[in-house]
Amino acid sequence: MKITLKVGSPEEKKMKIGFFGGLFASHPVGRELLLRFARHLVIGYTKKDRDIMQILKTFVIHIISRNRQIFSKGV
Repeated sequence: MKITLKVGSPEEKKMKIGFFGGLFASHPVGRELLLRFARHLVIGYTKKDRDIMQILKTFVIHIISRNRQIFSKGV
């Protein structure tokens, strides 16, 4: 997932940040935190939060979930 302000803008001038979650199948917390972080950024953008808007103007944020295994109740 890529989050930034004005997709298609000249991103070579923006700093790029990568967040990785779900590196281990037995640790779902990282992936959940990244989803909540992405939701926080999107909600802040829709509300025109000044700090969130500055982050999105300055950075290209990549959120990557490395492990796609589904967690079962027995694990």
